[in-house]
Amino acid sequence: MDQLTTDGWRFTASENDEYVPILHDCIATRIEIAGRELRLFFPEGFRLLPNDPHNPYDTPLPTKAGLLVFTLFFEPDELFQPDDMVRMEVFHDYWLRPYRLFRRSLPLFTVRKKPTLARLTEKINSRKWKLEFYDKYKHYEMGYLYEGVLYETTRRYHEFRFEIDCRDARYYWNDVSDEPERQY
Repeated sequence: MDQLTTDGWRFTASENDEYVPILHDCIATRIEIAGRELRLFFPEGFRLLPNDPHNPYDTPLPTKAGLLVFTLFFEPDELFQPDDMVRMEVFHDYWLRPYRLFRRSLPLFTVRKKPTLARLTEKINSRKWKLEFYDKYKHYEMGYLYEGVLYETTRRYHEFRFEIDCRDARYYWNDVSDEPERQY
């Protein structure tokens, strides 16, 4: 089974369902755009909440490998490019010297970069970048806003914001882990 297709997965959940997996601390290592779909592959899967019917434990339960598929509003063509529907910002704080204000260290300045979807796809699929997701927000009834950390192979990391205009987001996975996550 090809990992980036929606065929052959045992379980599925939509953002419109009552029980939705969460992406907190989940890492995407592959990305693909095919027609109206943007697909992200998570080799370590997602987290199922304790009230999910697939989770028999009282703590979050990780799934095994998973796929997240966004259905875009329009198929990319001359009028609508993927970068019109998927936007990303990468932030990096530079600390050139100690700078304190109200007993807190503050960055001297922040650099924002906006990689194109083609560059993002190329860097992730060549394993130079990985995306670790932290937070998700429903965005204007038209899509989602994700925040997290982008890791580079050079051991540098940057905060990112990933905004996508889409009709739906569907999660696919085959199995759940045998043990729940430990509570610290």
